[in-house]
Amino acid sequence: MKSIRNDGSEVSETDRSIPFHNAFFPRVMTSADIVVMSMAYQQAMREQAGASDPVDSETLSRTIYRLYSKGLTDQQKLANLAQLLAASAIARRQAQ
Repeated sequence: MKSIRNDGSEVSETDRSIPFHNAFFPRVMTSADIVVMSMAYQQAMREQAGASDPVDSETLSRTIYRLYSKGLTDQQKLANLAQLLAASAIARRQAQ
């Protein structure tokens, strides 16, 4: 069975195998989405609490949102990758 996107193009097998947090409305967040992002944020903030150069909380939250919106929905992976990216100079420049 073929899957067709709104623009008329066909959805590939690879695209079909990627789980989306909300396949019908990808920019709409449910309460479950908010809980996962919130828990990832809290975990990341706890883990960097003793850091000599902690990441700005707004930069971290924006990074978590971006990653989650792109499909990374595992709380542990989300927290770890968000910390890494938010701490990078590139992420700090983009957030400003």
